[in-house]
Amino acid sequence: MSAETPRSNLLIHFAAAIVGIGGVLFGFDFVVIGGAILYIKGQFMLGAGEVEVVVAAALIGALLFTPVAGWLADRFGRRTILIIVSGLGIVGAIGSATVDNMAWLFLARMASGAAIGSISILAPLFISEVADTEHRGKLVGCFVIGGVMGTVFAYLIDWLLAPGAHWRIMFIFAALPATILLVGMIVLPETPRWLVHQGRHDHARASLRRLCNVCDVERELLDLINAVSPPGRWTDLLKPAALKAVFAGNALAFFREVTGFTALILYAPEIFAAAGFAAKGLRIFESMLMTLFLLAGSIIATFLVDRLGRKPMLITGLSTMTVSMVILTVSIALVSSVPVLGYVAVGAAMVWMLGFGMGPATVFFVIISEIYPQAVRARGMSVVGIVRWSCDVVVSVSFLTVVAWLGDAGTFAIFAAISLVGIMTCLIMIRETRGQSLEQLQKTG
Repeated sequence: MSAETPRSNLLIHFAAAIVGIGGVLFGFDFVVIGGAILYIKGQFMLGAGEVEVVVAAALIGALLFTPVAGWLADRFGRRTILIIVSGLGIVGAIGSATVDNMAWLFLARMASGAAIGSISILAPLFISEVADTEHRGKLVGCFVIGGVMGTVFAYLIDWLLAPGAHWRIMFIFAALPATILLVGMIVLPETPRWLVHQGRHDHARASLRRLCNVCDVERELLDLINAVSPPGRWTDLLKPAALKAVFAGNALAFFREVTGFTALILYAPEIFAAAGFAAKGLRIFESMLMTLFLLAGSIIATFLVDRLGRKPMLITGLSTMTVSMVILTVSIALVSSVPVLGYVAVGAAMVWMLGFGMGPATVFFVIISEIYPQAVRARGMSVVGIVRWSCDVVVSVSFLTVVAWLGDAGTFAIFAAISLVGIMTCLIMIRETRGQSLEQLQKTG
């Protein structure tokens, strides 16, 4: 997909905007619990272990439903399943806001997690399959920017509602982006690549006429038809054509989630408390400010990933994260004797988020939406989702426990060491995908 026309340009950017709204839902629903839990644990009288379970509920829902979502997307289409999980997101938001005990809250948050977990793989998949090669990275990056904006929005809502402890209202706001995503996906057509893979060439032609960035629709359709492979199975992920992508995608998922992001996002208020900032409202505000640095990094990456390449952005981001995590570790370790280091710790967390946004936060979604063969793309991304959400669950349910065992500084030191290993791993395992169509990437393996 190359030569753009004005109409297709508008429609594809509308698709990117809708995918960005999916990112807003993903970011908001994932993070809103960080502020709400400060008041939920008091109302429901939760201990540390119960807090970890409630925080992890959405992650568990995402982990359990992600592989199902990938299979359903291959069977019924990316658009159809995105519509369904958008509705599930609405149910989860309303349910979380109306519960009266921990058990129902856990179930409602699991429903929300199932929705955002599915969206986290299907939204980038959808936009990558309708985008042109030249702008694919930027358009997939819209999901990431949306996710970070959702995170900022979550902290803003948490901060504004903190004085009245209105945690129920915090949750209900998630229904807004879920509704917009649902309506937007109803308006948009299915991806031409999925339709061709299903043998529905007439429908693919109609979709291309609405979405394609080429002048010659018939030639583009023929290229897609020639690239079709037999329907994929889960076992096909173990074949040489896909196995390298599986290893690379799973490595990216691991280093994206186990280098500190989940801990910093979900427990940001608690972390800032360790740095010497006591007021709950102030800690939520600082968390929101930290996320603005993540947004800045994501915007930088989105506009540079198609120019400089995926791998350079990834390595730059990981290097920034490693250095800033070391500074955060030292600052937290010495803050009790040198109080001014509390501000250094906060600054290091901000810079860490900038590096994360420039690297793993954005580039991860771009790469995993590109590297798998068409026949197993959704399944491959589902496996990545399983690894990713498994890491998130482990970090979220164990972070406070590990902190109690090793201390804040010891825990952050582990994150810094993992980041360093991530740099070396990505240098070896990740290949550059910039400037190649999905069909070309499929041929080169």
